[in-house]
Amino acid sequence: MKVLKFGGSSLADAPRYMRVMEISTATHQTDGAAVVLSAPKGVTNALSLLCEQAAAGEDFQPLFNKLNDTVTGIANNGLFGYFKSLVPSGMPVWLLPIMIPIEILTLFAKPFALCIRLFANMIAGHVAILVFLGLIIMLQSYLVAPFSVVLAAAIYLLEIFIAFIQAFIFTLLSALFISMAAHPEH
Repeated sequence: MKVLKFGGSSLADAPRYMRVMEISTATHQTDGAAVVLSAPKGVTNALSLLCEQAAAGEDFQPLFNKLNDTVTGIANNGLFGYFKSLVPSGMPVWLLPIMIPIEILTLFAKPFALCIRLFANMIAGHVAILVFLGLIIMLQSYLVAPFSVVLAAAIYLLEIFIAFIQAFIFTLLSALFISMAAHPEH
């Protein structure tokens, strides 16, 4: 059995990935092979952070999507092609000093926007439930309790529905961002 290790420039773009696959397949058929791929700079640290966040029960999805978005874009277009795709084609040269920083900010704004959307929806539902249950304590009356509990339960059911919608939107936007990174010409 042979161990094949690929990394760095051999994984710089899609045609090179295809070549690695051809070499790996040919070697596996003749000698049997184990393939090891090394990650580009910073990816291993990001994966460690993802594992730590998942183990701690924290929301790791935005970082995962950002990492997947970037890696997919670089794998399909190469490093230069990926960063070149951030600036729209046909852009006048005099606008580049303005557009390049904006596009780099956009790279960080996408996962941040996904986080804020999720956080705001969760907080809104929890605050509404707290308000309805807090009425019992604030009004110091058990007469208001049945109405407060029913309204809090209704908000809780609405929160579950919104969670499904948010999961769908999160998945859809993540797929869109990854697709945009992988195929910038579309």
